[in-house]
Amino acid sequence: MPDSSFFRQEQPVIAPLALRPRDAAAALGLSVSTVERLTRAGKLPCVKLGRSVLYPVAMLEEFLRAQAEQARGDEFAGAGSPEGSEASGPV
Repeated sequence: MPDSSFFRQEQPVIAPLALRPRDAAAALGLSVSTVERLTRAGKLPCVKLGRSVLYPVAMLEEFLRAQAEQARGDEFAGAGSPEGSEASGPV
């Protein structure tokens, strides 16, 4: 009798291209209600196929990149203020 592993073929693991709302929320570290609120506000990109709402992984990554850049910009926005500047003129 042949080895049973001969008949079992390993299936490749395929990373999902898009996530359902619950999985997208988990991937982002947010609640499902926050994901839904951001989606309704047009801030979190999604794709609607029939009645399904999907969040493409590439779009989620871009969303996070944009949020990080905005946060960095906000953090350094006050850097030019007199309080944040040590050099007020030539020494």
